[in-house]
Amino acid sequence: NPSSGSSLAPNITFTYQDQSTAANLQTVWALVNTAIDGRAACYMAYYRPGNQLYLYPDNGDGTQATNIVLAGNNTIGNSQCTLSAQGATVQTNGNTLTVTLPIAFKTAFAGFQGVWLAAQTMGAAQTSAWQALGAWAVAVQ
Repeated sequence: NPSSGSSLAPNITFTYQDQSTAANLQTVWALVNTAIDGRAACYMAYYRPGNQLYLYPDNGDGTQATNIVLAGNNTIGNSQCTLSAQGATVQTNGNTLTVTLPIAFKTAFAGFQGVWLAAQTMGAAQTSAWQALGAWAVAVQ
């Protein structure tokens, strides 16, 4: 939410659901790119038990992802985007986990980008397939 837009600095809300309760969700991912490819992407993961936000580097290698606690004025960035803890919110309601992130897209990332989401349950018992759930047209300044 919004499912589409064109701002360089939006607040984007990512919504995930578990069949029974949001407390079952351990890690959720969001990928903003032209394809389901973590390279040269705004590719992030939220680890709910630690309230940590991870951002994958330009090469998409998850072992090199950097992280911040989603609190205070912490920021994290790569060549495509910068994510901020300030103004971010995480809410659980029944079986729904909602993560809202202030994202500043870099002008070099301009163009039409798809938005894909995936989720993993506690203990990595189950991981969903990637689902295309939106689009973003990163504007040129």
